[in-house]
Amino acid sequence: MSDYKAVLAARYALDKAVDLLFTKFNPLFWLKLSVVVFLLGAAYSSTQSSSRLSDVSEMDFDFNAPALGLILLVFGAVFLFSLVFSFIAAVFQFIYVEALAKHEVSFFSQFKENMGSGLSLFLFQLIIGLIVLFFAASIGALLFLVSSASKLVFFAILFTGLLFLIPLLLVVLFINLLTIDFVVPHMAAHREGVLKSFKLVLVSLKTEPLEFIIYVLLKIGLAFISFILRLFVSAVVWVFAVALGFGAGLIVFGVLSVLGVEPSNLFNMEITPALLALVFAAAAALILVVWVISYLITVLTLPLPVFFRLFSIYFFQLLRAEVRLLGMPGEPEPTWDHLRVERERDKIRYGEQKDDEVDDHKDLRVY
Repeated sequence: MSDYKAVLAARYALDKAVDLLFTKFNPLFWLKLSVVVFLLGAAYSSTQSSSRLSDVSEMDFDFNAPALGLILLVFGAVFLFSLVFSFIAAVFQFIYVEALAKHEVSFFSQFKENMGSGLSLFLFQLIIGLIVLFFAASIGALLFLVSSASKLVFFAILFTGLLFLIPLLLVVLFINLLTIDFVVPHMAAHREGVLKSFKLVLVSLKTEPLEFIIYVLLKIGLAFISFILRLFVSAVVWVFAVALGFGAGLIVFGVLSVLGVEPSNLFNMEITPALLALVFAAAAALILVVWVISYLITVLTLPLPVFFRLFSIYFFQLLRAEVRLLGMPGEPEPTWDHLRVERERDKIRYGEQKDDEVDDHKDLRVY
């Protein structure tokens, strides 16, 4: 069992995570890497929550012109925010890989260096998302048109739509797994486009399908254990947070009582711009507190996502010998500069450079 590449990759990833986070412990690196992981998680959550805004259409609104304009404005703002945030998250996928390879997080310089790759990944994910949205919207529109027809016709269309939509979602889930786990590391190592990298990933997996199946099964099992651990840590943190919030609430209500303000009268106050501003400020403060608590949970559980990121990189390195982002056991730790030499060699294959131009960089090669 230990001969399988997925098992070896898990062992290498565990050793590397311990060495990276604990043996070479650096609190600043830990906190900055937590920001990267937190932002990637927040980007996924915001994308999911923005897709639920369609529930607004089920509410009973008086769709006059001002109200409709306001709704369209809100939808447009949320959609634009999701696009910008998704692009930033795409760039941070490469920052994440580079940070683990270099044991360094430099937000501004690494963001600038990886904008091209991030844009390519963002457009690829956007196209896939629009395809899914188109099919889902088509099914929804068709169901709306036949909503007044017989139940047999309605459920027949619904069942047929699900027969197409569910396999499509499974394919998208598979594509997303390959993209994040393998395509991103390959793009980071060789600065190649997403489609070319995806094709090379498929070729690699096609040669060893059993290894990939074992990798997926092992990852599912480890992800379940990780979920339990993160759930426990989150529960402990939120219990303390709620206890502190409850105590702070008692203090606030106590101060209001001393000032002669009855807390129950706050709900009967006349709505004024000042009161609205206070409510929005309180809501913003609450959102900020939730984000801070979520970031704290990320800091406390950072070894878990780091292990999974290292796991996928090591597994891909075992499949493709030319990918060397991380040092393998018994081999020298690669430097980030050696990747530039490999990219220049790739250019030679297409006649873009002469061999002697690469010879100037022999000192950068790592074997």
